[in-house]
Amino acid sequence: MKDNETIDEMFGWFQTILSGLKSLETKFSQTHNNLKILESLPKVWELKATSISKAHHLKTLTLDELLKTLRVHEVYLNNKGCLKANDFFSLRTGETIKDECPTLEK
Repeated sequence: MKDNETIDEMFGWFQTILSGLKSLETKFSQTHNNLKILESLPKVWELKATSISKAHHLKTLTLDELLKTLRVHEVYLNNKGCLKANDFFSLRTGETIKDECPTLEK
């Protein structure tokens, strides 16, 4: 998965590859497919991929269930740190955090 690619785009590519392999009568196990998806995630997803592989039995986890789980985490990652600088005030003098962190976007 590329850094700027969404989970849905990555799953679309994966489904296309699986369909092509299926037409060639090449099939892989559910576990193999799940591991391939989890292994293809960028480093920022490493903790989530590890927790999914430990918490779920990859043999019975469907691609749809995996997709739902990864979508939820994608929303979390996209919203992480999205609060605006003006939502916070410094306790010292009332200036905004923007004054202390000029790279923080509004």
